[in-house]
Amino acid sequence: MQGSFKKNKANKEKGIKAENFFISRLNKLGIPYEYIDEWYDFEVLNQKVEVKSARITIKAVQSRQRYNKEKYAIGRFDFTNKDNRELQYDQNIWVCFILRNKEDFLILGLCRARTLNKKRYITIHKTRDLNLMSLKEWIEKLN
Repeated sequence: MQGSFKKNKANKEKGIKAENFFISRLNKLGIPYEYIDEWYDFEVLNQKVEVKSARITIKAVQSRQRYNKEKYAIGRFDFTNKDNRELQYDQNIWVCFILRNKEDFLILGLCRARTLNKKRYITIHKTRDLNLMSLKEWIEKLN
């Protein structure tokens, strides 16, 4: 149980770093926001936003290592619990995807929650199919 707690705490810390990166981009652009941290993370220009981050590569699980000799797999964005996913879907909030590599971050883009169709996770490769908006495009659309 202790190992699981440490993993969850580490994931929470990485999520907070991604949220701080998102805040830094908003501050750089002079965009007002409110940090909520409930079933969504931010309110930006009267829009609810959930920030999701993923590493480029992750260690492959034991069952998949036979296919991947280097023992790594492409990262994926994991979503919150079912109740939060349904609230996000019902209210069709914005989801911001942030890619991370150690201490470097990159905003892949934003899309509406209904585009994700209540999925529990999505791989980095599948984000290509989402027609993501850049942060700049998203801000322009909201203004």
